[in-house]
Amino acid sequence: MMVRPCAAPALGRAYGMVAIWACIVMVALVGFVSYGVDLGRVYVAKAELSHAAEAAARAGVTGLAVSPTEARNRAIAMAAANTCDGSPVVLTTDDIELGEWDDDLQTFTVLTGADQASANAMRVTARRLASRGTGVPLVWGQILGKPTCDVHASATVMRVAGMTGIGLAALSQMKMENRTAINSWSSASGAYSAALASDAAECASNADIELTGTARVGGDAHPGVGKTVKLGKTAVVTGDKTALTGKLSYPNVSAGTYATVNDNARLPVPPFNAGNKEFKMSSGSATIPAGTYYITKFEITGTAQLTTSGAATIYVKDSIKFNDNCVVSAHQNRPGNLAIKFIGNADVTCYKNSSVYADLYANRSIFYFENNAQFHGRIICNKFLAKDDAFFHHDKSLTDLPSAILTVR
Repeated sequence: MMVRPCAAPALGRAYGMVAIWACIVMVALVGFVSYGVDLGRVYVAKAELSHAAEAAARAGVTGLAVSPTEARNRAIAMAAANTCDGSPVVLTTDDIELGEWDDDLQTFTVLTGADQASANAMRVTARRLASRGTGVPLVWGQILGKPTCDVHASATVMRVAGMTGIGLAALSQMKMENRTAINSWSSASGAYSAALASDAAECASNADIELTGTARVGGDAHPGVGKTVKLGKTAVVTGDKTALTGKLSYPNVSAGTYATVNDNARLPVPPFNAGNKEFKMSSGSATIPAGTYYITKFEITGTAQLTTSGAATIYVKDSIKFNDNCVVSAHQNRPGNLAIKFIGNADVTCYKNSSVYADLYANRSIFYFENNAQFHGRIICNKFLAKDDAFFHHDKSLTDLPSAILTVR
């Protein structure tokens, strides 16, 4: 008689294996869910710290005009008004750095000691660290022996610091030689004339201001923090020569959507070339209607005469020249009716008996000003180098350039 073995024990073993695998899967699922919860918590904490760091830096730079200490205090207070993982964000002084932001190189250089007085930017790093007892708590990590995660986020903010009533800002150098001169008038009273002239110009630089020969500034000349006005024996500054208490800084120009959506179709052709977007004149006359324009080159030379029939803003990409007897006059002889914003960093020239009425913003450029040229309005440049009877007339009726706070990184 044959006896068949019972299959029950094998079935029991199968049920046992299923139970084991079920436990393993459940543990894995719990682990994945816990890991997801931990990861989500860390991401949320990172986002909250990023927001707090930017808010703190933006608040902090408003205090740079007062003192480095005030700037830090404002940053700390703003950070505390923000939360991360349900707790106020706490900054230490090590989390706050004052420095110089270079808009061209896109770099932040940390300043220390007395140099912090010339800072134009602040970098704030908000941190939740285990070493401070503020690490972000983890659920799954705690099981694996890592109960918290270190999280940090930083933001760099630049303060665009102009000066009230500025007529000439030469960021890194201002030098006037021979018989060059600066004075002022108000275009609200009409075109410039000797009868309307006054000694109320406002000039400033982050560097020393140097005048040689019979160079003359009719008005104030403010050198940079810790810098001086250097006068030759017969050079004159009629007004205030005290140094700035903060650093001048002006952001680079961006045309934004005006690079593609603009009023270029309204420009006279010629001298405008719609193909390469160059606007060049060496003779004749032309009028630019009111509008906003984007061009690659703006070169008015020779006997050319250009004017505007209303308020015009011109973004220029590559080059600007006003040379050789040209005349550029804004509508109603108001420089504010011809705003020229230079995107590039090439030299800007105004030479040889040329006469220009404009509000020029070329913060990255050297402005060469020579040979009986006259410029009426306002100039923002990197370097101002004037000689040989060049004459700048600051228009006191121009609206101040707005201050701004920019998150740069």
